[in-house]
Amino acid sequence: GGGFKLCLDTANNSNGVTSVEVDACTELIAHNAPASAVDSGGDGSSMEEKLEALANVGDVTVTRGPVNQKNGGYSWSIEFLRDADGPCQQKDDASGMCNSPGNVPKVCSSGGGGTSCDISLLTGGCERPGACSKLAVLDATDYSNDVRPLGSAERQVVVVKDPDYLGWADGSIVAASSTFAEYKLAVDGIETNCMQHNAAASGVASELQAALDASSI
Repeated sequence: GGGFKLCLDTANNSNGVTSVEVDACTELIAHNAPASAVDSGGDGSSMEEKLEALANVGDVTVTRGPVNQKNGGYSWSIEFLRDADGPCQQKDDASGMCNSPGNVPKVCSSGGGGTSCDISLLTGGCERPGACSKLAVLDATDYSNDVRPLGSAERQVVVVKDPDYLGWADGSIVAASSTFAEYKLAVDGIETNCMQHNAAASGVASELQAALDASSI
């Protein structure tokens, strides 16, 4: 629950195109804010309306994904369509609307001295304090580097293979139900207990969870 504020610094992170160069922050945005003015009924509570109220933002389009069942969070996708009229560099002859704002600085990017985004009013916590964050902002650069949104499901396949097993190569199957091999997996440097090669999925999950819990201590 709760809410947060987003900050866009076009003063310290000028791209040479954005017409209004200021360090501006939105009013409080609800943790489950609707995406657009259409979704909010024009009451000013949507992500689109909060951003477009900033002096350095012109026209944006926003979509919101479904609630993440694992962490209760939402993801909004924001596209900066037109610059604010500060005045802008040029306007469309047909509509009289401003040009694109160019490569917009990353929201919440305070490295150049701008104001950090405010998450102090976001409620809830992490099962592993220090190992998660309540807010993340990703842009095209992050996606090109395979950085993903918070709470994204990650799937890894663990294959256990016996290099000395000669079955299957000639179509035969070696029955060795009484023979077991064991292995360990490591999570952040923490090893699981020994697991049999044919361990049930639930058993592997329990061992991995125990290693995850130990790695956060």
